[in-house]
Amino acid sequence: LLNERTYRDAQMNELPAYAVLDYACEDAFWANQLATRFWPEMQRMNYVQQWDALEMPILKIIRDMHDTGLIVDESKVHAIKEFCRPVMEPLVEEFKELTGADITSSQQCGYFFFGAYQKYKVEKDPETGATTVAPGRLVYPGAMWPAEDAPMTKGGVPAINYESLMWAKHVTKDDPLSQKLIAMKLRYAEVAKLATTYTDSVTAQIPFSPDGRVRPRYNQTGTNTGRFSSSNPFNAQNFPKKSDNLPDIREAFT
Repeated sequence: LLNERTYRDAQMNELPAYAVLDYACEDAFWANQLATRFWPEMQRMNYVQQWDALEMPILKIIRDMHDTGLIVDESKVHAIKEFCRPVMEPLVEEFKELTGADITSSQQCGYFFFGAYQKYKVEKDPETGATTVAPGRLVYPGAMWPAEDAPMTKGGVPAINYESLMWAKHVTKDDPLSQKLIAMKLRYAEVAKLATTYTDSVTAQIPFSPDGRVRPRYNQTGTNTGRFSSSNPFNAQNFPKKSDNLPDIREAFT
């Protein structure tokens, strides 16, 4: 429902009641079923006092934070978007000229830097559903970087992310072309994140907001370490730091 074009990027409380009636009823029903099932377990494990003293008060604070929302200075958001475009476009063009690859495509960048290398591959039996890990192969040599030692994805192919680029920066420190391409890729990723996560996602949500504010979803159990997290449209606790190379996105929100 939330992915339908009419309500894209809307929050649940912004949808008409008839559109969420069945979902809301089922949500309440199953929440009650879970509470009935697990409340005796919480009492047995002496968690009720912690629930009443800690979890419930924090839950109310989270609700207040969500209801208050963040005031958006749309002019600053648009200014940041305009800053990003002329930085990203030349990087896309120059990277394409140097490598033949699309800087936005991890697959194309992976083929250029590492060759079509696969250290291992995960195969799934269609009948039993069992998975096995088979040795991979180097489809063609001539890779720019040594794929065998590179950080890998779960699928066994060299990763194209910050970790792998930092690794490549170290192992290719005497190669000027590699150093230039790595710097371009990192710069593009930095600016693209600013352009999409903190501008496009915000401007897409504002039309659905009754007061022009954005309301990230705060997650009380969103991390393994017990810290809060937030999402949709962005992680409000992890704004990019102000730097000489980027505008300060935090100035657009209050």
